[in-house]
Amino acid sequence: MSVQQYLQIGLGILMLVVAILAVESKKVINAVIYLSLLSLLAVVGFALMNAPDVAITEAVIGSGLVTALFVFTLLGVNKEAVTEGGENE
Repeated sequence: MSVQQYLQIGLGILMLVVAILAVESKKVINAVIYLSLLSLLAVVGFALMNAPDVAITEAVIGSGLVTALFVFTLLGVNKEAVTEGGENE
């Protein structure tokens, strides 16, 4: 086995661990952070597989746009909970 194959196996295991952490996370913001990290690891995986176009697309859409959308949505939900007299008072 070559070094690149060992890197891909290690990256795959790390991606599985981060995915499990995202699913099992109790706080939603932690799950969003784990999903962002998972997407960044996918970018590294695509780069290792010599697919730079897919890696760039995943970096822009998966890591950047989707993470920003999740964070802004969470901020909006938290503001609504405070103004409606939710548990965050």
